[in-house]
Amino acid sequence: MVFTFLVNQDSVYNYGAQGFAEPHFGSLDHSGQAMFSLDDSKYAICVRGGGLADGSPKISDSFAPGKICIADFDRCTGKLSNAKVYRTEGSPCANLDPN
Repeated sequence: MVFTFLVNQDSVYNYGAQGFAEPHFGSLDHSGQAMFSLDDSKYAICVRGGGLADGSPKISDSFAPGKICIADFDRCTGKLSNAKVYRTEGSPCANLDPN
């Protein structure tokens, strides 16, 4: 769900929530980021992914994929549209090598 607010000099307006069929981020989807494009025409959110592809939280060699969602953004209405979801290779949450 994406919650939309209009903030101006003296007020904050709640325009409600908007959801999409995809992506759905679960408790094992973590370490992500969300941002707007420099021209405010796109909104992107991503997560690294984790756990197993079947949703199990055990550590294994078969990690669930991460997800990237990119949508068009209308800054006048705060609405997102034309969301596209891309999957990335999964990465483990353990044994991360900082080097």
